Amino acid sequence: MPDQMLEPYLATTKTMIWYKKVFVRMLQISILNAYIILKQADPDPKLSFLDFNTAVISGLLQQPAEDENESVVRPTGRHFIAKIEQTAKERPQKRCRVCYKRRVRKETKYHCPQ
Repeated sequence: MPDQMLEPYLATTKTMIWYKKVFVRMLQISILNAYIILKQADPDPKLSFLDFNTAVISGLLQQPAEDENESVVRPTGRHFIAKIEQTAKERPQKRCRVCYKRRVRKETKYHCPQ
């Protein structure tokens, strides 16, 4: 019966890598199990399985709300990158220090202002 309930909502495709298919299938089965537990607790649920599935996924994808009054405190002993300010050059760039030490030529539009 559970496989029959999941059949219309299969999310796996031929192009997916096998371990992603396993993960998606286990996620779908766990959502179905949660829906079955909900139905056992409330025999007449207002949600269909599709609505329940959508609600769970949107809840998992939701970003946590940030408090506007909370200020971000950065450690003072570390370096932080910043974009290179616009100069006469059209796209100002500098050499990447890490790549330069490895003898690889890479340019970046970020630098450490300290």
